Amino acid sequence: MKKNLTNQKGFTLLELIISFGIMSIVIFGAASLYVTSIRGNTAQIERFIGYNLAQEGLEGVRNIRDSYFRQGLAWDGSSAEAKLVEAPFLPGTYRIFRKVALSTPSALDQKEAAFAASPWIFQACPKTQNCDDQLYRVDGGGVPNFVHKQDIVTPGMTESPYRRTVTLSFLKDNGDKSDVVTDRMLVTAHVDWMDHGTAKSLDLSTEFTNWKQRPF
Repeated sequence: MKKNLTNQKGFTLLELIISFGIMSIVIFGAASLYVTSIRGNTAQIERFIGYNLAQEGLEGVRNIRDSYFRQGLAWDGSSAEAKLVEAPFLPGTYRIFRKVALSTPSALDQKEAAFAASPWIFQACPKTQNCDDQLYRVDGGGVPNFVHKQDIVTPGMTESPYRRTVTLSFLKDNGDKSDVVTDRMLVTAHVDWMDHGTAKSLDLSTEFTNWKQRPF
């Protein structure tokens, strides 16, 4: 017997177009969600790195202060007996970063020995121009290190999206706003970076004191 083919149904062109349209919407939505998720994760990682860089800036200043204490010097580096960093603690904006490698000359006097032993480079930003606060990444021993550009470019140094400055300002006594207390200091680490064309930044602040002289 011959089969009746008049009752068999197929997809019309309109139905195919609608089906492909629905599939395209579903696929596009899933892809967009995936891209958004990746960007969100990347933004969180970048912010985490930025937070660590700001925290490192604060800890660097703390380390310098404590190093002066260990040397029996003034907490702000104003003593002339020795020098641990390139600039003493004065109100202003600074660059701070860890040394990539420590050099130990054969003959050192007290100042040079103290400076060579310090793991930090602490430089005052010029007041007459913008501070060159661009950070560069140096990979060494599996641990990345972020430094500011030096006169001699370190091999393997690559530009990072981060910029960092540390601002020092002495606090005023609560009893008399006109008197500046030189053994209380507000330290603020500022880090900014670009995230897919959008400027991002964060600030971390803490108060340092000359606790060997005055408790707070």
